[in-house]
Amino acid sequence: MLLATIGATASAWLPCASGQTLAPESAAQYVSETGGEALDRIVEAALRRNGDLLSARQRIAEAQGLLTQSRLRVNPAIDASFASGRVLNNPGEREFGIGYSHTFELGGKRDRRIEVAGLGVELSTLEIANRERLLKADVKTRFAEALAAARNLTSAEQLYELNRQSYQIAQARNRQGEGTPLEEGLLRVEVNRIASDRLVFTNQIERAVLELKTLAGFRPDESLKLAGALSAPKLGLILDQAITRALAERPDLKAARTEESLTVSDRPKT
Repeated sequence: MLLATIGATASAWLPCASGQTLAPESAAQYVSETGGEALDRIVEAALRRNGDLLSARQRIAEAQGLLTQSRLRVNPAIDASFASGRVLNNPGEREFGIGYSHTFELGGKRDRRIEVAGLGVELSTLEIANRERLLKADVKTRFAEALAAARNLTSAEQLYELNRQSYQIAQARNRQGEGTPLEEGLLRVEVNRIASDRLVFTNQIERAVLELKTLAGFRPDESLKLAGALSAPKLGLILDQAITRALAERPDLKAARTEESLTVSDRPKT
């Protein structure tokens, strides 16, 4: 009963009578060294076309507008008024007034306002730089996931073909009375397991490629093939150097320091 159940499950993955094999799509549909997109080009496209990043970049323009506004001085104002006693049947009574007001910003108020607005521009710029850094990391991660799944799928396809042939041989031996049903059933189980792995790897590639399209601003129906090798980058930094570089160059840390300066600048001076 167990062998019969396994055989029914695996039949969709074994060669049919016409000799064709029903199986998932090949990794060549997603990876191509000649017609695929390299990692650098996908990162470039993401920095140009990512919707969230383009929207966030508008904050820099807003901060620059506030900086321009902060440099302007308060305009003086002139007020004029006129009153007549004609309404009360006193035509001889008239009143005319004119006033002038001018705001003088004392105590370095204007300079502090400009300083705060300048820090706001710097903070917005650093926040965008950090978003770009995270976007690059996301693109590289999805790219590596897709290449790893493609490599696994290629290996699974080779194993599938090898085990499929072994199963056919065991099936022929069993028909001739030279093999055993157990041997045939075990090979059928292995073929079925590898076929399931192929589906898993195919789904992993499709998910990673779809996420890459979203990050890089591609339409879901656009074709995207990848080109590149799955290899670990060489790092020429030791731990202490990496920590020092991170503390000095990471834009999110710089943004935190700028935000702290902005808070200090906003405090009233006594």
